[in-house]
Amino acid sequence: MIKKISFFVIVVGLLFSATHVSGQGSEQQIVGTGELTITLQSTTGGMEIAGIESATVEILDTVSPIFSLSIADVTTDATTTIASTSDWATVNVSNDGSHCRIAFANPSGANLPNSLQATVSITVTDKQSHWDLSVTGLGNTHTLTDVDFPELNLNAPGNDRFLIPKYSGVLLPDPVTDAVDYDMFYPRGWSATMQFLAYYNENYGVYLGFHDPKASLKHFHLKTENGHLHFQGNVVIPDKTLPGNDWQMPGHFELDSFTGDWYDAALIYKNWGSSSAEYYPSVTPERTLRQNELGSIGVWGYYSASSSTSMANIESAMNDYIDYFTGIPVGIHWYQWNTLDFDNDYPNYFPERTGMTDLVSRIQQSGGYIMPYINGRLYDTDLTGEWDYTTRGLPDAAKRSDGSVYTQDFSGNTFAVMSPTQINWQNIITDAAQQLTDRIGSKGIYIDQVAAAGPVEDMDPAHNHPLGGGHWWRDGYRNMLSGVHSAIPAGRFIVVEGGADYLADEVDGFLTDGWLTNNLVPAFQTVYSGRVQLVGKHTGTSRYHNQSFYCKLSQAFVQGIQPGRTSLWIVHDSNADIAAPFVKKIATMRYKLKDFLAFGTMLRPLTLSGNIPDITSSWTDYGTPVDVTISAVQSSAYQHKNDGSIAVIFANASMTDTLAFPFNFDGTQYGFSGMVNVQKITETTDGTPELTTGTFSKTVSLAPLDSVAYVVTPVRFDIFLPLIVK
Repeated sequence: MIKKISFFVIVVGLLFSATHVSGQGSEQQIVGTGELTITLQSTTGGMEIAGIESATVEILDTVSPIFSLSIADVTTDATTTIASTSDWATVNVSNDGSHCRIAFANPSGANLPNSLQATVSITVTDKQSHWDLSVTGLGNTHTLTDVDFPELNLNAPGNDRFLIPKYSGVLLPDPVTDAVDYDMFYPRGWSATMQFLAYYNENYGVYLGFHDPKASLKHFHLKTENGHLHFQGNVVIPDKTLPGNDWQMPGHFELDSFTGDWYDAALIYKNWGSSSAEYYPSVTPERTLRQNELGSIGVWGYYSASSSTSMANIESAMNDYIDYFTGIPVGIHWYQWNTLDFDNDYPNYFPERTGMTDLVSRIQQSGGYIMPYINGRLYDTDLTGEWDYTTRGLPDAAKRSDGSVYTQDFSGNTFAVMSPTQINWQNIITDAAQQLTDRIGSKGIYIDQVAAAGPVEDMDPAHNHPLGGGHWWRDGYRNMLSGVHSAIPAGRFIVVEGGADYLADEVDGFLTDGWLTNNLVPAFQTVYSGRVQLVGKHTGTSRYHNQSFYCKLSQAFVQGIQPGRTSLWIVHDSNADIAAPFVKKIATMRYKLKDFLAFGTMLRPLTLSGNIPDITSSWTDYGTPVDVTISAVQSSAYQHKNDGSIAVIFANASMTDTLAFPFNFDGTQYGFSGMVNVQKITETTDGTPELTTGTFSKTVSLAPLDSVAYVVTPVRFDIFLPLIVK
């Protein structure tokens, strides 16, 4: 049970700063008031978290350690773990009621340095709390290898949700009932795309954010244990094999109480990131130019040609795709633009196919945007000659402590994972990007894996960065991508695989093909809408008559993801008799609504009423079949980048059912106090604006696979007074 403190003790704790040496008692420290209260209590040889209260609701289920440290003796390799709860001879506390500092010193463990000290700082302001930790005094023979901070046993009463930062955001409904067990690695697009999580139910919400402006490597652990949720942050420690690696937590951990849902939690992260995160995209003239180019694309196709395919056939396929979407800018993601097999001989990309420059010029004059593929992470270990792996690849490859190289296998080939910090590797990628965009002339470049596969703990001391953990992985890619931008012509965009936000400032778009699972919510779009483009959803060419094709693309469309990527052959495939017109419809709508969906701000999703069914279809989450259930009517709301108008967007994903439902718009939620104009937008028509009050209702009727938007613009009446001349 969590121990409670009397009102008298609370008052005393607020009035006096306390310093003590821990003993056998259970002295408590209260930090914060009313909105958020954190209770710490002493243990025999330490201190633990005894309670976290939001208003009058207890968030913590059972007592939790504040931290846990793993420390190794470099002379013996023996590792000792010490938590906040025991084995400290001295615990000094100062607490003024809003800021509490706890210094743990004089560890009693035989394998720990006497000089070791861990210092925790917790500051509470209204509903927010900032948590910091530092570890010093490791000396000449010990190294810090692992830190768990914080550790929280969260109360989960049911009828609840846990938001994890997988893909755009995934909700875990009733996580205790479902016995969840997740280890999420940040920054990795296949695991954790952002640095925050959130738990909420009908009574309260808890925001759990790592506000680390430089995006250091870390893990988020979430597991059901004994009827509660055990949450644990784990930071990958820099130089964890070297003695004396004293450590300060990068940024801070933030625990906030809030009311609402995942959208409200995403806004907390956005508010912090937009002002403090190094990787949050800023608005510059050059970035705006690139965003305008990429964001204006209405649909994406992909093309992969065998070495025997003629350039004439390649150009014909591209032109046919462009012609089908007449009037809509078309992106073409081009694989195998050279004559090599896919996933082979990276980074030996050149020479390109004969005539590629002329083809690219003609296609782009016809309304296409060519984006060739390269891989920004891997080096084929079989390469010899000019690209000999041993001399050009191995020195820059990321390595484990024993010197072995991190590798990945694709298509029967073994590739080394390259450290992005190394100048030679950065120059190789920069040169490839420059040749493709400048010499050959493509309007964009796709660099695979860099925001999806994520970092490895490179331990090669010759690479001159902190070993293992830290933010050097981001630093390396930031330097690489900055070099690419400097080398390629103005306005040429960079798209990378996955959506890990640590590169959001350096790239123009993320390929989101793999964001395919149940209970997806657009938390990523809530944070980054209007600042970075999202491209594509994997659909599969064999599923044109499968409900999943239309569910995926309908969901992606309303959530701001550029339609596609489809095979160019879809415009000729007789099996795509339904699919091709559907893609054309949402591509047209995307292009019409680009000032909202590409460049605007995502608003709180709508709550729809009426008899709207759910649709369950089979998707594939990186090779694993999953049943995904979504509402047949997908909807969203976006605010225009300039004039403040709002587009409310609906898409019917059902292949068979016409659906009618009421749509209620309350302008006061968006600051609309007066009259508004409402314009209906469809694939074929832009309706005449209708003047109405800021709060209105409509009945929407959507045929199967249809979509519609209502653009609501506040009316501003200018009052002209006569000029009086004396």
